[in-house]
Amino acid sequence: MRLHTRYIVYVLVVHLTFAMLAVLILKESKLFFVIAEIVILGSLPISFYFMNAFSSPIKLIDAGIQSLKDREFNTKFLRVGQYEMDGLIDVYNQMIDELRSERLNKVEQNYFLDKLVQASPSGIIILDLNEKIKTINPATLRILGLLRTELIGKSLKDIESRIGAKLEELEIGKSSVINLEGSKKYKCQKDQFLHNGFQQTFMVVEDLTNELLHIEKSAYENVIRMMSHEVNNSIGAINSILTSILNYSPQLNTENQQDYENVLNVAIDRNTKLIDLMKNFSDVVKLPAPNKQRYDIVKLAKTVSILTMPFCRKQFIELQLQTPAQPVMADIDTNQMEQVLINIIKNSVESIESNGNIKLIVNSPPEMVVEDDGKGIPEKIKNQLFTPFFSTKKDGQGIGLTMTREILVNHDFDFNLETIKGITRFEIKMS
Repeated sequence: MRLHTRYIVYVLVVHLTFAMLAVLILKESKLFFVIAEIVILGSLPISFYFMNAFSSPIKLIDAGIQSLKDREFNTKFLRVGQYEMDGLIDVYNQMIDELRSERLNKVEQNYFLDKLVQASPSGIIILDLNEKIKTINPATLRILGLLRTELIGKSLKDIESRIGAKLEELEIGKSSVINLEGSKKYKCQKDQFLHNGFQQTFMVVEDLTNELLHIEKSAYENVIRMMSHEVNNSIGAINSILTSILNYSPQLNTENQQDYENVLNVAIDRNTKLIDLMKNFSDVVKLPAPNKQRYDIVKLAKTVSILTMPFCRKQFIELQLQTPAQPVMADIDTNQMEQVLINIIKNSVESIESNGNIKLIVNSPPEMVVEDDGKGIPEKIKNQLFTPFFSTKKDGQGIGLTMTREILVNHDFDFNLETIKGITRFEIKMS
């Protein structure tokens, strides 16, 4: 029973009791009876007045509690001119103002943080308490190449991307640079924050590829230009001197002339090869920007197949061409992409050495793939493959793969080189 109801019952019981007592004294004195009835009748409105006065704060508190339950922070009460009531109203109104301000600040902060996360150029992933993906921004979708529906509610290990397993292995509070998809490099950081009293995990994935490629390219360009200048100037002068010295061969004894000429010719030949080496390095540095035109990559694949077929047959390697019947168009520099495919097939031939298979595949949306069943890529060097001028060959210079990388990067094509189940696959996505 509510306090208001109990008070009414109490007032009625008291007044009924006094009314019965007044009836008992009626026989003794009518005057006292009349006075008693007047007092009782006058007491009733006074009692109800005080009842309303006492219950008003209770009603106010009840209304305030209901507003808080409904999370309605815009309702305020007006002062009524009663000291106690006005004090309670002032306290309530001040509390509502503070709650509304805190709520507004929280909404604004959450809105700002959400906009910041969505607009961030770095990928951001937030996990829920069950270590499932709760929030993900557009940058992460671009990095992973997946749709939001393929990620929300999944754990990191269930992501159909190699970066998911790397993020799963990352320790809280640690960061690491991960090499993926050819020359792609990502800086990944994993940490936690407090939300509603619980620790939640978040990850930041930053694409370092363009920045690192720019720094790397600037560094080796400067070195190659300096080396090329010094070597070409020096070797050119030395070869000129050596050629002049050959003219003195007739002045020597007949038995010494042959050795004299052989030694000088070997030196000149070696210097010429050194000049050719520096020219190869310079070609990478001087690589022009691609002159892109709409071109059928099926036609490109057929041309490359004709050019490389004799080289493959010489090593007893079967080159298979797999293309769709209809044209597949892409914006490419035909000469540069032709050189890329020749370099890739040449590497496949060298990996097989003899007796094997190479497939040149064209897919739509525009994609070109070269597969071989050669020796494959050793685990210990796979992260170094697209390092400038890195080579696993004894006399290799790493120029072919470096030039391939530069051409593909300049085309803004995604590419990947890996060995899976004995098949080495170089994939170029042109869309």
